[in-house]
Amino acid sequence: MAQVVRVWFVQDRETGLFLAPHDGDVILVQHITRAGPFYDAESAIETAMLNLDRDPIIFSCFIEERT
Repeated sequence: MAQVVRVWFVQDRETGLFLAPHDGDVILVQHITRAGPFYDAESAIETAMLNLDRDPIIFSCFIEERT
């Protein structure tokens, strides 16, 4: 069964790279398909502020998740 959920992604404005979870930490990846979705805006903003130096791009979209 599939469910549509709203998620947020964080992109570094300067490099174009996306934040992704990795072993309990955060790394930068080149493609959005490897990026880590955030399930609320607050955690996306907080993680961006902790891991990116400059003005991040934070955007939301809807994805289909299988349960």
